[in-house]
Amino acid sequence: MGENGTIAARKRRAFTSNRHPFRRAASAWRLGLDGSWLSQYSRRVGSYRCCCDPSRWDYAFSNGLGCSLRNFIWRSRFGFGEVNALLFASDRGLKVPKVYGYGGINGAFNLRKAEFLIMQDLDNHTDIGQLLESNRRDQEECKSVLRRAVPLFMKLYESNCNHSDLNLGSILLSNDSCCDDYLLDFEFSKFHKAPSLELLMFHAGYFIDHCSDYLTEETTDWWFREVVEAIKTCDLPAEKHLKDRFNFHRDRYLLRRKKRMKVY
Repeated sequence: MGENGTIAARKRRAFTSNRHPFRRAASAWRLGLDGSWLSQYSRRVGSYRCCCDPSRWDYAFSNGLGCSLRNFIWRSRFGFGEVNALLFASDRGLKVPKVYGYGGINGAFNLRKAEFLIMQDLDNHTDIGQLLESNRRDQEECKSVLRRAVPLFMKLYESNCNHSDLNLGSILLSNDSCCDDYLLDFEFSKFHKAPSLELLMFHAGYFIDHCSDYLTEETTDWWFREVVEAIKTCDLPAEKHLKDRFNFHRDRYLLRRKKRMKVY
């Protein structure tokens, strides 16, 4: 066996060893264990925290799929697709978590039982939906929360990205610093050659309609103005035109994903 073959064999043995953090976490997930180095912290997205050293948390360990034949056929490469999208978004300058790898567990008949994404631990972050819900009685606090999200929307605009699924769980705000906020869920994103105000109004309108349970109409109007004022260009169309496009996309928030991906 040549040098490259020897290195590849070592990597395979290291990955299949129970000492590898991914394999350890996968084994614990399969057996239903909850050790000191593995604890579920987000039941909604099936995410876990894990590492080799119980005193230090290094990884977020995300379960992307359940066990179903439909998922196996149509989405058996969730891990690969999400990793690829996150790396591409990072290259475009978007604030996304660091990614360390992906993998999966096969069950009966070698069907994929679950897929996992191993990424930066964001346990000190809270998704924007939880923050809005906890402050729903104070619209000024809601505005403060939304104000922190504006730079992320501008990053999407400047990077020519159609995220296609900006919802209450796609934006994570740091509990420590507003400079450490992140965007998630880029698996179905599309990148274009030039910025698009239509896309920006789509992102702003689609997202804010997900927040409608927590916001007044006055706060929604404030959000629109805040986004428009952050646009760094001199040749803006009339505000009425932008507001019409904003309201148009607010009313279409139930569009299927394939149609949302075509907005540009």
